[in-house]
Parts: sequence; structure tokens; C-alpha cells
Amino acid sequence: MSWQNIDLGEIGQHGLLRRGRLALFTALRDPRLRPLVQQADLLVARNLDMLALAAALRRRSGSAAPLAYEVLDIHSLFEGSGPKPRIARWVERRLIAAAEVLWLSSPGFHEGYFVPVQGFVGPWQLVENKMVVPDRMSRPVAGGFHGAASGPLRLGWIGAIRCRPSFELLLRVAQQMGAAIEVHVHGKIHDHVLPDFHDRIAGLGNVIFHGAYAYPEGLAACYRGCDVVWAQDLWQAGDARAGGNSDLLLPNRIYEAGWHGCPVIAVATTQTGRKIEETGQGWTLRRADAAELVGLLQQLTPDRIAACRNRIAALPETMFRQTADDVTALLASAGIGVPGQRRETGPKR
Repeated sequence: MSWQNIDLGEIGQHGLLRRGRLALFTALRDPRLRPLVQQADLLVARNLDMLALAAALRRRSGSAAPLAYEVLDIHSLFEGSGPKPRIARWVERRLIAAAEVLWLSSPGFHEGYFVPVQGFVGPWQLVENKMVVPDRMSRPVAGGFHGAASGPLRLGWIGAIRCRPSFELLLRVAQQMGAAIEVHVHGKIHDHVLPDFHDRIAGLGNVIFHGAYAYPEGLAACYRGCDVVWAQDLWQAGDARAGGNSDLLLPNRIYEAGWHGCPVIAVATTQTGRKIEETGQGWTLRRADAAELVGLLQQLTPDRIAACRNRIAALPETMFRQTADDVTALLASAGIGVPGQRRETGPKR
């Protein structure tokens, strides 16, 4: 499938408000956007800057298309009590009022942020970070799941490698367990967060970096080489008083690992940990602590790993891969494709 791509210029990854100003200024001057919005059946805006852009273009073009606000992370800009976070939250509340529905990748965002912080009471739809798998790709069968019967336990860290606390935790575990463990890292290193990644692992023979992989075809080799994977994001964890983005999100790792039959580890008090306990996909820690993780890993016998793999294999593949029904439910939540059906408040699982 192809679509018309309109380049609004390079605006960088940081500074959400600045990105919003630049995108809005550029887009409102671009004559190509107005007719596209007028013809659209649905507008989907991911993140606050695109929500501002979509709302402005819809008003300017006179479009009646519904607007869905898609949220995959709660930006750090919205945290805190200073003037900038307060302004950002106020702007978001005003813009949400113009949207027909929220699309959230985790129920934690609804329970931990939009309801208690933003006072949101409108309709929302759960859109999990499931795998997008081509029809030609089938899920690995249970017989293809192999735990290590001897030798070091193979602990994987797979995906966008940008979480400093996870990096430090896994390095401490590798140092403490020595030859009893191998930490296998697959993915793209975010150098602006981990500029010392390669230097830090250079002296550790049991930490192996495999580089980037092709999605989704390359994931099978990544997970096939692991007995268990670290699934918890700690990058934007909250303090003891309030949950941060990392505590509320559901990462795509748990869906990728589930599809490939690989057990996962997370922190029990987070949304990720609660999801894992609900599905039986792996094990949880009381806290993200090296001693806790080492203690758990030392208890993971080949039999325990094999039993967990069998539990995962028995779960329906629709838990891990996006289906046509998932897409239909999203469209229906915005009133698309289901004439006369009233949207309900809350997620449809």
C-alpha cells in the first residue's frame, strides 16, 4: 500500500512544543494539505503536536471528519508542577475536547494519566502495540521453542536500545553472574542516550551485541537465541508517589516475545508486569534491582522455561498480532464503518 507523503521538514525528536509550533506554521502555509483533509474520512493524530496540526487543518478546511488522538507514550513534558508542564497539559485538554476518541496503547494511560490528571471522561479505545505480521508469516510452532538445557542462561534485550537504567541493570547482572549468563542485545542503539554503550560492554565477554534487525522478519532469529527477555522499560519510571510513562505503558516487546514463544521479565508494580502476570508470559520482580533479577534468573531451570513456553504457545495468536478485527474496532470507535452505532466509553478488548 502506498500513500502521498508530504514532508513538513526536519524538526527533531525533542521539544514537543517547539515541534508543534514548527509543524503548525509549516503545514498551515502548505496548499497541499487542505484538500487532503477535506477529502478525509478520518483524521488520526499521534502525539500532541500532530493533534494541534490536525485540529487546525480540520477547522481551516471545514472538514467534518472525526479526529482520533493516538497516544503511545505520555511525554515527559506533561510531568511536574512547573509552568511549562501546566501549560502543556492545558493545551492538551483543550485539544482533546475537539477529538472524537482517544486511541491508547495501554489502559495504564487512561487509569494513570488521562482520568486522574486530565479529568478525561470521553470515549477511548485500546490499541495495543501488537505485531504487524504479513499473511505469509506464520507463528512459530510449539515444537520450535527450545530452552537451553545446559550452559549459560541467555537473557535478551531486544528493540530500541535507549533505556539507561535497563542498561545499567543488565550490566550489573552480567558482572555478578559471570559465566552463568549471556546477555544478548539486539536492536538499534540510541547514541544520544547511551554514547558509552560499546565501551562499557567491551570488557564483558558475556554481553553480546548483535546489531539491528529487519522487522518483522529478523525477530525470529533474535528470540530464538534467547531463553528469556527483559521486557521492562525503566527510562521514564515514576517515583514512589506517582507513575511515570514507563510504569504505565505496554511495550511492543511483550507482543513480539509472545508471538515467538519467548518468556519475559518485568516489574510487578508496572502495567507491563501486571499484563505479564495476567497472561502467564513470564515472571515479575518486586523492583528493578540487580539482586532481585539475579535471584530470579538463578531459579529459572530448563523445565521452568519450557513450561512457560508451553503456556505461551497455548495463548491465541490474536493476543500478539494485529488483526483485521482490531482495525475494524478502531474505526468503529471513531464512528467509521458502523453507521448508526453509538460509541461507548471505555476499551473494547
